[in-house]
Amino acid sequence: MRVSPDRFVPAAVRADPERHRCARLVVNASLLTCGFAVAYAAISAFISFSVGVATMAATAGGFLVLPFLVRSGLPTQAAGHVYMALCAISVGVCAHFSGGLHSPVLPWFVILPFGAMLLLGPGGGVAWLTFSVAAVIGYTALEGTPLVPPSGIDSRFDATFIYLCYVGLVLIVFGIALVFERARAQAESSLAARNADLARTLEHLTHTQAQLVQQEKLASLGALTAGIAHEIKNPLNFVNNFAALTEELVSEIKTERAEKPDLRVSEVEDLLDDLQSNAARIREHGQRADSIVKNMLAHSRGTSGVKEAVDINGLLDEYTSLAYSGMRAQRSEFTCTIERAFEVSPPTVQAVPQDLSRVFLNLLSNAFYAVARRREEHEKGYEPLVRVETRRAGDVVEVAVWDNGGGIPEEIRSKIFEPFFTTKPTGEGTGLGLSLSHDIVAAHGGSLSLESEEGTWTCFTVRLPTAQMETETT
Repeated sequence: MRVSPDRFVPAAVRADPERHRCARLVVNASLLTCGFAVAYAAISAFISFSVGVATMAATAGGFLVLPFLVRSGLPTQAAGHVYMALCAISVGVCAHFSGGLHSPVLPWFVILPFGAMLLLGPGGGVAWLTFSVAAVIGYTALEGTPLVPPSGIDSRFDATFIYLCYVGLVLIVFGIALVFERARAQAESSLAARNADLARTLEHLTHTQAQLVQQEKLASLGALTAGIAHEIKNPLNFVNNFAALTEELVSEIKTERAEKPDLRVSEVEDLLDDLQSNAARIREHGQRADSIVKNMLAHSRGTSGVKEAVDINGLLDEYTSLAYSGMRAQRSEFTCTIERAFEVSPPTVQAVPQDLSRVFLNLLSNAFYAVARRREEHEKGYEPLVRVETRRAGDVVEVAVWDNGGGIPEEIRSKIFEPFFTTKPTGEGTGLGLSLSHDIVAAHGGSLSLESEEGTWTCFTVRLPTAQMETETT
């Protein structure tokens, strides 16, 4: 029955891949060498080499006990050195009593550094290489001295012993290669399993990230919808009011005609002018409502990826109103002063309007959120203020969104554009808004930067290349 080396490896060691690999190697090598030592002891008995019998029997017992020492908690490195010491003792004793420098067992010392390299790494390999070289030098120095006893092998079996020693050397090399191959296969299997786990984790993270990005877009759309609901009420109120006035004027004209059948048009010209004026106002506010709905639809459909000339002032003004109305929808008592400082005639910017609108909506929503939170702290004399500004700086158009909220602490400013980082309480933000905004601006060849003074103000600045600069670059 096959014995699994993992039976001798403690759970704590199996948790560490490298220690687990080394422990398995020590156990496999010990069990394999134990079988080899028993076989060599039997051969030594056959050729009447009593020292070989005793030495190999003793070391076989040591190799058999070593896996149990590993299971009881003997450190892997220590177990490796114990294994190498048992090998060195068996080879050294057998070589000493079978001819010393001329013993066919002596070449087995060559194998020690390779076994040590396999079990203990480069450091262990160098240490046991040093030992093997020192042993060979020692046997050379002792050659011809009384310290080297005569060979204990019956001369009738000299040729057999030499043959068996070299066969044993080949078997040892094969055993080392076998252990190494099993270790390699086990390492590849473990690596494949870890890669599969990593692939599954990556797939899960990608799916989760896609869900969070979609959640951020839905949150942005929710804020936009709330703003639209408030914004669209104004033009609808105007439409309803002027429609009612128009109905009254039409009724008045009908009454006049009923009372005066011969009524001339000139006599109701003032009423007709009022009708025309009302119709114009209804059309104006109807177009305003239509514009708001189109913006919402464009925002919700997502990006087309096609750049076009964008009116920065108009887009920023539109989304400033929407973001403010969205905050008012969430906090009905919220009020804030909004300062608009727009460049009179800013240069054209080539951009994807839906993408740029997401950036502006996110920055403006964050600004209104910051001043709303500070206002809720009931700071004496505090007046919420958000300032939006456009300006030209050479070949770049700058859009600045400034607020006098609570500011951003210096220690977290470097993380502010990282995905999933947020300063909002749990449930109020995904931490993707600024990260996505940063990526969108970068995709347009621009930059998004932050300046802040903790407890006082924050300013985000979007820098976008002008259409002329983009054309020249292209």
